[in-house]
Amino acid sequence: MNELVKTFDLEVVTSRTPAEFVRLLFERIDVETHIQQYEDIAEIRTENFEISAFAGAHDALSAELAIAPDVFIEFRPLPQLATQIIAIKRLIVAIDKWLHFIHNDFALIYNGSIVMMYRKDKRLYVNELCPVWNEHRRGLLSYPYEIVQIADIGTEIR
Repeated sequence: MNELVKTFDLEVVTSRTPAEFVRLLFERIDVETHIQQYEDIAEIRTENFEISAFAGAHDALSAELAIAPDVFIEFRPLPQLATQIIAIKRLIVAIDKWLHFIHNDFALIYNGSIVMMYRKDKRLYVNELCPVWNEHRRGLLSYPYEIVQIADIGTEIR
C-alpha cells in the first residue's frame, strides 16, 4: 500500500525558465527529465516525480520569509512508487548539489503548509518541526545550515 501523497513546493528566485530550472536541478545528480510545455506550465516527469513548474509564483509562506520567487515548482512523488523514501532522498540531494553552485533564495514547502527549508541571503535554514526531516535526511545536506522552528503558516520565524 502506498504512503499518503506528499508534495514539495519549491519557490525560487531565478532568471531561468521553470522547465530549464528543473532540468538543471536534476541534471546535477544525473536524473533524466521528460518535459512537456503547455502554454505557461511545464509538466515534467522523472523516475520518481511528477512535477508542475510555472513562473509568476506568489505564496504567503515565501512572502513571510521575505522571498519573492520567480518560479514555482510542485514535486509529487509518483503514485506507483512502493515507498517515497528514494524520491525524497533524490530531491534533497539535488537541492544540496544546487546550493553549492547557485546562490538563489528559495523556500521549500512541505504539503503546502509547512516550511521544510529555505535560503535567504546565502544562508540555509532547516525547519526541524517539518515532519520530513530526520537525522538521516539532514545528513544528506552537505551545505552548511542553521536549525529553525517554524510550526505552520503564520508562525513567527525564530
